Amino acid sequence: MKVTAVVPVYNEEKTVGGVLEVISSSDKINKLIIVNGASTDKTHNIIRKFLPNKNMEVRIINLKNRKGGKGGAVRTAAKHLKSDVVMLFDADLIGLREEHIEKLLDPIAKG
Repeated sequence: MKVTAVVPVYNEEKTVGGVLEVISSSDKINKLIIVNGASTDKTHNIIRKFLPNKNMEVRIINLKNRKGGKGGAVRTAAKHLKSDVVMLFDADLIGLREEHIEKLLDPIAKG
């Protein structure tokens, strides 16, 4: 089962690193797509630290403006999806752990 995680980001320098750390260390996720909605803080520097990644394919898409907001970012990511399962994560999640990812995917894996 191929799983892609999508993370739309905009000025999330305080929280995005923790979210991406958990996602990128998961052995359940095959691909990570980060859509940066023209952040003006240090978000871009933080997300670049996750390239390259030996555990999964990582793609960073940098938008030129925020037109379309979060929905626009998700639609942009959708153009690059070829997975059985797509997981959408907010970049400002606090307390995300790998067990959360496993609990979300387990019922799908079991049919």
